[in-house]
Amino acid sequence: MIRVQLPRNVPELVAYAMGFEREAVSRFHEYAGYLRETGHHGMADIFRRMELVERAQLEALQERVAGGKLPELQPCDYARHLLATRNALELAFPKAPRNAREALVLALAAERRAEIYYRDAVANSADPMVRGLAADLAAGEHRHVRVVERLLARATAGGAREERRAAA
Repeated sequence: MIRVQLPRNVPELVAYAMGFEREAVSRFHEYAGYLRETGHHGMADIFRRMELVERAQLEALQERVAGGKLPELQPCDYARHLLATRNALELAFPKAPRNAREALVLALAAERRAEIYYRDAVANSADPMVRGLAADLAAGEHRHVRVVERLLARATAGGAREERRAAA
């Protein structure tokens, strides 16, 4: 069983949040490039916009700490609540999705996991400052989840239409 390490204070929460945002920026950038290379230009543009949103959140977090000292975390520190091993992270979130729908599924999973992490911090932290910031971060991730769910629903509906046309 994986033991979730929740933040004990605001600097730890910000450090974890910055780790999540850096990972999202990197992944969405890679997905946009891959999708553009495979001819999915519209979806590549969407992932580029999602990358910019995540980058803006990362910058806002950096401004929030304004040069303050944060604990140094390794990716396995903020990802341990997601998966049992580091190798599993790459298996669950491959760098090159097979298609636009898979990229959306992977993005949705990442956004949901971040939201769950923040909601866990809200529910289990003894520090009211951590609970307040975690609630704000969870709300932001929830908005991202909703956006990606809508994109995925449209992509799934579009794929189903193409399959029906091909079968006819």
